[in-house]
Amino acid sequence: MRDRTRDARTGSGRMRTAAVGVAVALLATACGGGDGGEEVADAADAATETTATEVTTTEVATTETTAVPEPTATPEMAEGGAIEITAAIVFGESAGSFQISEGSDVLGCAMGTFEEAPLAATIERTFTCDMGERAGSFVLHFFPEPTADPTEFASDWTVEDATGDFAGLTGEGGFAALVDEDESGAAETWTGEVTFGAPSEEESDALAFDGVIDVAYLDAVLETQRIDDGVGTVQLSVFGDDGGVTTAVAGTDEAGSSPTGSTPYRVGSITKVFTSIATLSLVADGSITLDDPASDHITRVDVPTDATVRDLLRHTSGIPDITEVDGFFDELAAERSRRWTPEEMVAAVADLEPTPVGGETAYSNTNYTLLGILVEEVTGRPFQEVLRERVIEPAGLVDTHLAGLEDGPEPLLGFTRRDAGPPTLIDFDYTSIETAAWASGGLVSTGDDLHRLFTALHDGDVIPLELVDQMVPEDGAYGFGLFGYGDDDSVVGHDGGIDGTISLVFHIPATGQTVFGAAGSDALLPFPAVDEVVEALVPELADDES
Repeated sequence: MRDRTRDARTGSGRMRTAAVGVAVALLATACGGGDGGEEVADAADAATETTATEVTTTEVATTETTAVPEPTATPEMAEGGAIEITAAIVFGESAGSFQISEGSDVLGCAMGTFEEAPLAATIERTFTCDMGERAGSFVLHFFPEPTADPTEFASDWTVEDATGDFAGLTGEGGFAALVDEDESGAAETWTGEVTFGAPSEEESDALAFDGVIDVAYLDAVLETQRIDDGVGTVQLSVFGDDGGVTTAVAGTDEAGSSPTGSTPYRVGSITKVFTSIATLSLVADGSITLDDPASDHITRVDVPTDATVRDLLRHTSGIPDITEVDGFFDELAAERSRRWTPEEMVAAVADLEPTPVGGETAYSNTNYTLLGILVEEVTGRPFQEVLRERVIEPAGLVDTHLAGLEDGPEPLLGFTRRDAGPPTLIDFDYTSIETAAWASGGLVSTGDDLHRLFTALHDGDVIPLELVDQMVPEDGAYGFGLFGYGDDDSVVGHDGGIDGTISLVFHIPATGQTVFGAAGSDALLPFPAVDEVVEALVPELADDES
């Protein structure tokens, strides 16, 4: 249960991967996801503090015969050599500034700005020179990983592209980051060697979309993500309103096989969509109201008396997240056959400081654990039975089940990178993780079933449409178990992250299409590829970011 996407979301409500913040911080692990998250996410793009250069000028008296200085020749720049780039990042941002602390004569640049974007298997940072003899930009790929010291991260880096006066630049080296004491950011250093050669004549690999979502297009999207074989797969599937599906896959699993639209995955916090619908079904039948104090219906554990059902659904209850408990994930790993109860999960956060009820959204898996308890107390039946009766069966789902409590298809066996080192195939008992995730992230499902769910939901076949409308978030906020994509929230979905799998689903109600992305490794991220496809299907979403 790791969160690589939490900080990946921008203010517009888009779910973006956490560039350096996710990688450098690998910060949280979310039960059931969350986001991604679960999250997910994850999650944390990186921005640097701007360095100002102070220029002092001195007024000089002039006479009638002022000598004109000889023009200064442009210094001759080296063809290559050692460089050192420094920056200070702030987790949660995707742009900042950098300085060339060594080798400015080599690069022909003293300082500039950067923008960062995550790819499935690496981070892509574009450095643009703002002060120096050369104008243009160069692109580095790197992926920070934890070292033996939890405050330090390291990576190799390579030059992947260069434009303008930097065309023809190649190079490689090592990256290091030291996390700030308050964990708000990190100090970064890139050291290595670069060389200027002849500009490449290769054509740009920029994607061209001709209006058709086919396998060739999806393959091209995945090609940009730099996914190697042998460490897990990344799947992209687009489901049409006619029932058709187009799927592309990059990478390979241990057996060398490829997932399809019907491959079961542990979908992490996408479970929250189901838990929300089950809760809203109780609103629909008059058993509860959204503005009821949650404590009116939950007696097995303590709940703040002023937190409503609505607060739990929208993550405005102020109740802390289990991912914030020191040592919780170590405890899961220490006894993998242990079956966690919802009461134990809620009790685990009792000593953490809550935030004010009804304030800003503060994503917490605990909210959805509490909603699972609420569903059980109101109905007098196990959560998984209510979920099946009120959500899974009405939506016509065939391969979805609550892991650890129901039988169902075995999910794809994923790779995990919980510890430093290369991703390893999960071969341990998953009981502690899936039972701890429960109503916040314990479901196994497929792209096919998620498309069926969103289709049935927006057809009014599961809960009344007026409640479906309330699920949709406003202005990029968290709705009732849903995130919005774009400023108008016309596309909705959720992400999920749990050990071995990262997933994301978006539904476009206007066209009936669903985009599903999943990685069979928690070291890979499907989100950038999903972004590309969603924005191809709904071009105005890309315009929102311009």
